Amino acid sequence: MDADQIMHEDDLLIVEDAARAVEEHELVAYYQPIVNAADNRVVGAEALVRYTMSDGTVIPAGLFVPALDRTDTIFGLDWYMAEEICGYLQNTQGAAGNVPISLNFSLRHATMGDFAQTLADTLQWHDVDHAQVCVELDSAALLEQDAAVSAMVAAAGQKGFRVVADNCAIDSNDLRTLKDLGVQGAKLAPAFWGTQSTDDLAKLVQAAEQCGIEVSAGGVENEGEKQALLAAGITHMQGYFFAKPMDGEALQAFCA
Repeated sequence: MDADQIMHEDDLLIVEDAARAVEEHELVAYYQPIVNAADNRVVGAEALVRYTMSDGTVIPAGLFVPALDRTDTIFGLDWYMAEEICGYLQNTQGAAGNVPISLNFSLRHATMGDFAQTLADTLQWHDVDHAQVCVELDSAALLEQDAAVSAMVAAAGQKGFRVVADNCAIDSNDLRTLKDLGVQGAKLAPAFWGTQSTDDLAKLVQAAEQCGIEVSAGGVENEGEKQALLAAGITHMQGYFFAKPMDGEALQAFCA
């Protein structure tokens, strides 16, 4: 553990407890459906992690994952989740709920050089097709155009993995950068798309299509937002309006 990189007073306790939870398999994978809002089909799901500390406190991923991402502990969490998702996909082959799963990875993996091969080996071990796992990476870090990150994305694409930029607040110039990296999807952050006019969003979608990038939207909470996004040409969405994160069994029932 690289404790020198910990930035907040409470991080050390969180990281130590989370590292223990990873080793003891106490973390649970949850899934939030991704829906084609034009016909209400479930087209995928994003994998999320739920963590209950030893004292019973439930910590949202947004609080403990950044702490782990400041240390090498994030590698253990990411590969733990990859194993969990591959196990789920292996067990649901041919059944409802066997949809492509989007899995968030830290861009710290770019420093290791073997990310794509390790992920491919994990899927092969579980007999899971590469098309069943989508790699989600933070858009802000992607747009910094770091050479190691670029190599990581290129290697993932060469292995047949779909790469999506997450939490996007982008313009046409950013789209060209993502295209050059080999990114195939861009999930717009609600804080971004919620401030855009329908016309501006539609222009962004058209520009993305020209770059071969599919635009989706996260954080959809009501019918009005859904309709506004549809009017702009965005069909793939996720958010509490469609479904909250759920366990694997619930996802199968939801898809059925």
